[in-house]
Amino acid sequence: MAERGEHQEETELYPHFTLPQSALIEWGAGMDLYFISLWFFAITMFIAGCINILSIDYFGSTAYNGDTADSISTFLRASAVCTNTDW
Repeated sequence: MAERGEHQEETELYPHFTLPQSALIEWGAGMDLYFISLWFFAITMFIAGCINILSIDYFGSTAYNGDTADSISTFLRASAVCTNTDW
């Protein structure tokens, strides 16, 4: 890696996926905290999505909506809308 102000012919960029977290502190604490929180929220959203797969499967099945599951639009089929009501 070239130092600031150094002009060399052969330099290389930081590696994308193998860059250690401690190397980000060169650009300030904010950059380091941004990527740590981005990683934390990505893992949290992945876990929350995995937990919700069972709910989506149940709400899209005929056990929840019965025979009226075919009359519901595709976008509402896996939501919590229930059409087994009498108004």
